[in-house]
Formats: sequence, structure tokens, C-alpha cells
Amino acid sequence: MKISAAKVGMSPSAVYQLKQRPEGAAFRLGCAAALLIARGRLVDELLDRAIWGYDETAEIQREEGRTFTKRRRIDSRLGLAMLARLDKMVETRAPQK
Repeated sequence: MKISAAKVGMSPSAVYQLKQRPEGAAFRLGCAAALLIARGRLVDELLDRAIWGYDETAEIQREEGRTFTKRRRIDSRLGLAMLARLDKMVETRAPQK
């Protein structure tokens, strides 16, 4: 919320307060819509990371100085969480007999 508040020139607490007031109804609706849009993008990003992993930069201290190296990380917990979520989606959409 910090980034989105800064984008509209407000503090996070001012955004929260506006969302709570009756005159902030349209703003509250816009915030909810933005979250739905962001949710879809987040799902895509997490699924991509679960399948392909992500690059992580690590700093190695050597006698000659510092060295930076990249390595590909795969988080199996993320993959398992995404799989559980997909399984749940399949179960709720499967026809009941």
C-alpha cells in the first residue's frame, strides 16, 4: 500500500482513513478493483517462479575482494502451495455426482 499511496501523493494512513469514510466509497471501490487486477498478475508471477525458479544474487567474500554471483533458486514450498491452490480450484469446479 505504501507504493500505491505514494503514487497518488498520500500517506498510507491517509489512504486507510479515506477508505473508511462514507465519502471515500468510490475510492474504496477503486482500491478493491486494483487489488483484483494485481491479484491476477501476482498469480502469474508466482506460478512462473514455482515452475522456473528465480535468479538470486549472492555476495561472496574472498581475499581478493567481493564477488557477486547469480544462481537460480527454486522454492519447492511455493510450488507445493500453488499446486494445492490449483487442486482446490479443480475440486470446486468438478461436477458433483
